Amino acid sequence: SYHNEICHEMPLYHRDGIPENTYPCKQNRQPAGLRDTESHIYGRYLSSSLQSDRKKVHPLIEAWEEKRQRNRILTLENFRLVCGMWEDVCACCMKQQKLLLRAIANTARVKPSHLHYFLNHGGTEMGQGLFQKVAQVAASRFGVDLSVVKITATDTGKVPNTSATAASSGTDLNGMAVQAACDTIRDRIADHLAERYQTTADQIRFADGQVHIGEEEISFAQAAASAYENRVSLSSTGYYKTPEIEWDRIKGRGRPFFYFAYGAAVTEVVIDTLTGENRILRTDILHDAGASLNPALDIGQIEGGYVQGAGWLTTEELVWDAKGTLKTHAPSTYKIPAISDRPDVFNVALWDEPNPAQTIYRSKAVGEPPLMLGISAFIALSDAVRACGDGFGDLQTPATAEAVLTAIGKARNAL
Repeated sequence: SYHNEICHEMPLYHRDGIPENTYPCKQNRQPAGLRDTESHIYGRYLSSSLQSDRKKVHPLIEAWEEKRQRNRILTLENFRLVCGMWEDVCACCMKQQKLLLRAIANTARVKPSHLHYFLNHGGTEMGQGLFQKVAQVAASRFGVDLSVVKITATDTGKVPNTSATAASSGTDLNGMAVQAACDTIRDRIADHLAERYQTTADQIRFADGQVHIGEEEISFAQAAASAYENRVSLSSTGYYKTPEIEWDRIKGRGRPFFYFAYGAAVTEVVIDTLTGENRILRTDILHDAGASLNPALDIGQIEGGYVQGAGWLTTEELVWDAKGTLKTHAPSTYKIPAISDRPDVFNVALWDEPNPAQTIYRSKAVGEPPLMLGISAFIALSDAVRACGDGFGDLQTPATAEAVLTAIGKARNAL
């Protein structure tokens, strides 16, 4: 058997920790005016990612045939967010969002259970946790329990001309729009209470379901009921557009991305050199989510994104017939990754550093960026193939068992 642990495909590092082939690079290929202000963390990512236990032999190895190749490799990613270009049309116009927020209080009974916030925004919940994060933002701005925030189904009759929930921008756009609407209502209530209690608005604090007015304290439900009875609007719309982004395609100048997200993945794979069968044994991921709004949701997104990315590069083979018809048109005709394809040892950690860009609570998008970490699995397979012989295996994607076996033959026969 053969065992090798490598990092020799990693880029060379300058003293400041910036890879030579990473922005800013010698060729200066990034758009003019665009600066990656966080490139210094690449070196820190590298040192943190390599702290995983690299000497532990995975017990699954013992169950494999005698002929096997095992390898581990580290890959880094730099994912640009919040704006993209479509040919001659800049998609910056899509980076805006709005919502409708209403605070409804029963004026006859001012118990907290009778106060609810009904929120309708332009984002689409598809399992990524958008509604949960948006509700968290609203609850935080008002200082109330999450249970009183009710999000209704997205409806263009309430919030017209919404932007698509795409490009990992759902929380960035809707979260900031929610913050704007909540702050508007909160400031109205504060102004009303300041006048009623003969104080200033900056002396009023909202926290733990209570409103603190100097030395006095009332429930938020009482504050909302008082505002309603004194004809203060408890409804507001919120609007947000991503700032500081522009792009001139002809001149190649501007700032098409608001910020960058980073990730590092160490993947350990094993291949059977007799059949080409392969498995991912272990993956260690360190991903940059800024100041995460919900670590549990973000880690789930990272795990799912990695497995999806690994499947994209290892099992999802598209086949066309002689007439150009796609024959693998559905999951019933091509293999998507299943739960059994996830690594047996799967460690995910969040990079604990706020986003320098002014995003919602300094968080970063966690949707598409982790997908690219799946490249680590393909590169690990490629290196395992290379260890099989002196020839160039030329492993192609998707790296199915057939593709891996073919690549092993090329590496051994030096074809």
